[in-house]
Amino acid sequence: MNTRDLANEIMRQLNVGSEAKRNVMCWGANGYKYGEDKGKNLGFLKFKVSGLLFKGIVKISLMFNDTYKVEFIKNKRVKNELLSAMYGKNKFDTIPTVMEDMTMTDVYCDVLNESIDRTIERK
Repeated sequence: MNTRDLANEIMRQLNVGSEAKRNVMCWGANGYKYGEDKGKNLGFLKFKVSGLLFKGIVKISLMFNDTYKVEFIKNKRVKNELLSAMYGKNKFDTIPTVMEDMTMTDVYCDVLNESIDRTIERK
């Protein structure tokens, strides 16, 4: 199975049921991308969300034990000292940062949507 097929399967499992489809729409999910982290997972699907509690990127990776790892990524702004000195005003870089305290491991496909929804939309 190539990474594109795997991403389509993750998307299919994420959208099983009418409530799950509604959840994905409520997250404002867009900008879907897929790939593979060589040696770390079988492949991943990542997308941007704009939920009530979390705004950023969600990365869902299929691990070798047939469970998912879900990471929540925010873009942090960091001041670039060199460019700021060169232009005489503040210049910033954005660095993607994985929110370690929000990362979920060993998530099975039947609770994937619900687990993500709790983090993005509900407490």
